[in-house]
Amino acid sequence: MLERHILMKDLNKHNPNVLRQFQERKGWKWFTNNIIDANEYLVKEFYANIAHIRQGTKVTKVWNLKICFDSCAVNKYVVFEEVEAVQYLEKLAMGDAARPWLAEILAIPGSTPAWVTVGVPIVRVTLNFEAKGWKTFVCSRIEPCLNENMLILPRAALVASIMVGYPINISAIMSTNIILAIQKGERSYLYPNFLTKYFKDQGVEPKHYDTEVKAKKPFS
Repeated sequence: MLERHILMKDLNKHNPNVLRQFQERKGWKWFTNNIIDANEYLVKEFYANIAHIRQGTKVTKVWNLKICFDSCAVNKYVVFEEVEAVQYLEKLAMGDAARPWLAEILAIPGSTPAWVTVGVPIVRVTLNFEAKGWKTFVCSRIEPCLNENMLILPRAALVASIMVGYPINISAIMSTNIILAIQKGERSYLYPNFLTKYFKDQGVEPKHYDTEVKAKKPFS
């Protein structure tokens, strides 16, 4: 599943806190850079090899090199902070019980969204300006998704946790999602653009039959 470009200029005019947090959170400006085309064969090789590694291991071979994809390795590469995301994980674990808290953070001020009720989907039109901005970021780069209108509960917990300033270990989220994609047998591989750059910068050699795919356009 291809990542999307982020247009910060479109977010900043409505979301001053988005710009502030990107400036204050170590390494997050990395996501505002242009992302390179995804190497389709390289990423497929990576995911195919992950399917056969020992449980709990986050090291696999990608063509000519052994690649570590745990949170420590990725944080070091992108220069993210290695933080304990306790508060975010607690909200994530609450599931539907977190809906009232999510409404306080994400909903348009003065409104009581229908999705406070369990089973009602969280839709973009009910979100405040800042929540829409962070939803764009999360759904573009951290947990890429196809549906720009809906916000599933786990992503809502992440968006709200970012907004209130909870420590977020982005690399831990990405590393976990990679493993989950394999365990669920998903065919739409996550983070192909990021992984392509990561592998290239680690020294993975290109192949003559490589096929590159461009990142998607930003959410409008």
